[in-house]
Amino acid sequence: MSVKLSERTKRMRKNFMKERREGKTIAQIAKEYEMNVSTVYSSLQIIADENNVSRESLLEKMSGPHSWTDDRKKRKKLEEVDVKLLSENFEAIVENIDIIVQNIDNEMLKLQEEC
Repeated sequence: MSVKLSERTKRMRKNFMKERREGKTIAQIAKEYEMNVSTVYSSLQIIADENNVSRESLLEKMSGPHSWTDDRKKRKKLEEVDVKLLSENFEAIVENIDIIVQNIDNEMLKLQEEC
């Protein structure tokens, strides 16, 4: 007698490998498909067989993007900013913009005088 699978379980089994490659944990996959973690674990052998891999390989920690790591890197870079140097550079840029605007104004005046 075969057990009838829910649509969620079928979708989870179909997408499991992709989800793991994206770095999702088994708990995250269970949550995404609104199922108990034990349901995902009980499907691992079937998923492994369908994908010609070992069940153990499905249990290995998959690496993927970790937003908290990226945030820590950004924070560290922000802390390394020299505020005084940044301010001085900004002031120099503003002065250069003023000179550029003045040059544009002068050129426009020349063009107007020629017309």
